[in-house]
Amino acid sequence: MNSVVRVTSVLLTLSLASCAGQEHLLTVKVYESQNQVVRLQAIPEATTSGGYTHPALLSEEQIARILQGLRVEKNTSPVPLVLQGGSGYSQTVRAFSEAEVRFFAPLLAKGLAQATPEELVTFFETAEISPTQRVVTSGAVLVRGEVFHILISNHLVKKDIWIDAELYEAPYRLRPLWPIEQGTEPGRLLFEPSAYMVESTTDELGLRELTTGLHLRVGVRFRNLPRASHSQPRTPSP
Repeated sequence: MNSVVRVTSVLLTLSLASCAGQEHLLTVKVYESQNQVVRLQAIPEATTSGGYTHPALLSEEQIARILQGLRVEKNTSPVPLVLQGGSGYSQTVRAFSEAEVRFFAPLLAKGLAQATPEELVTFFETAEISPTQRVVTSGAVLVRGEVFHILISNHLVKKDIWIDAELYEAPYRLRPLWPIEQGTEPGRLLFEPSAYMVESTTDELGLRELTTGLHLRVGVRFRNLPRASHSQPRTPSP
């Protein structure tokens, strides 16, 4: 990388850090690679809503079971289905593939075990789907009482691959709770079996001022969850 671009990259990072003063800073790194990041993030507003039940000692198996049961409903029709008398959603996919479940479950378990009542665990993942495009998935998890809450800011959101990835990936890696597609209806996040699902809001979780735009979110009562049934993993489409 030439000196001009590197200086620009540093300035951008400093600018983002300044903006992060309003969104709060990422604190402890749990795991980081070129394509995946798991960190703890401090949420001062969490105390106003009672804080989180952290450290939380959920097993890898418990978290894997939750991730396996998450479903994303999206409307892929150019004409809203509600205008056709439908539910408004035309596609249901798994939120995480089996490979992602195996990868993230131990890291999220580690993060929740380290977190304080004012911290949640954020995750970020990116993958190339063509020579010119990649997809981004990011969000956060936390525990309150016996409910595991997950918020997904970006689910397989497509973005162009820039020549200088170090420069242009920084905003998404540093701000996993920031929706890339502002103002776009992301769909719904559900859990199967639905008897264990709890609806959650950003207000009750102390995240209203931190998160902007629309997010996928759901709570899951994790005690005594039945074993997952086998289903097809999600696959990013070009």
